Amino acid sequence: MSEIDSSVPRPGECVAPVLPMRDIDVTAAFYEALGFTRQRRYDRNYLVIASGWMELHFFQHPECDPLTSIAGAFIRVDDVDAVTAGFAALVPADPRGTPRFLPAVVKPWGMKQAILVDPDGNLVQFGTLELFPIQSDRSTAPALCVSALSSREPVSTSLENAPSEPPKPAHPPAKSG
Repeated sequence: MSEIDSSVPRPGECVAPVLPMRDIDVTAAFYEALGFTRQRRYDRNYLVIASGWMELHFFQHPECDPLTSIAGAFIRVDDVDAVTAGFAALVPADPRGTPRFLPAVVKPWGMKQAILVDPDGNLVQFGTLELFPIQSDRSTAPALCVSALSSREPVSTSLENAPSEPPKPAHPPAKSG
């Protein structure tokens, strides 16, 4: 792969998740109400919606079960609150219903995330990286650090700490013959 400046997409470039939908009209209407625009529709089988540089693609899957769907996408944005403004007024906040919207909260890993589940059960998360998430609540910092450190095995992070020889197999290879 040649070296390119990957910090900014070039015109026409984007990453677009492809998600299942049961009914193209229901899916299009849901996302259009949230401010997305319908870009392309191919018969009743494929839909492309967009908002700015974000695209979501949908394929026809009539057997999709919204309550057991594992499809989803994560979209990192500059301002999650601005991108999802108005979603709460249009989508229920029922934590188990479909569709649903849960406003953005800062997660322990430093991402401020909002959750949108569409009528087909697709989980679309929008997130903004918070540079200093622990500063917002210093009382949880020690617990977060202990939890993060105690649940991990020691890992070599530099060459000087790496083993000089590859590990030997636990059992020597069987002799043929």
